[in-house]
Amino acid sequence: MTGFTVNTKIRIIANGGAKGMITPEAREAFAQLVARELSGAQVIFAELGENVQTLARSAIADGATVVVAGGGDGTVNAIASVVVGTDIILGVLPLGTLNHFAKNLGMPAEIDGALRILAAGRRHSRRASKRYSVTACLAFVPWSTASNC
Repeated sequence: MTGFTVNTKIRIIANGGAKGMITPEAREAFAQLVARELSGAQVIFAELGENVQTLARSAIADGATVVVAGGGDGTVNAIASVVVGTDIILGVLPLGTLNHFAKNLGMPAEIDGALRILAAGRRHSRRASKRYSVTACLAFVPWSTASNC
């Protein structure tokens, strides 16, 4: 059971080149872990050269209410730039090398622990710019519209 509402549609966009996500076996293990910890979430692996912003826009067009950036700070930044200023929640899974943003949110480095926190729908606020604040379900939301988690 997650901390999200029944109408929540979660799409995880994972950097296919991040932290051992290159092999089919590693990707399958990750997908199984997601299915166990965050059932109903759909996983998409961004391949080399694929634009994660385009994948995020596609996820939103498909009705995703939560878009999870599975990667490092670059992946998080790219997807955050798509969802900031919308009602879409951005989740964060630390799959990158340094993961500064995820660390600043207090996310555990272990993926299963990070998935459990995301599933619980915990929120954290961060300022994205003068105009937008972000709320984290280990995620972002415009300042007053965090009703999806």
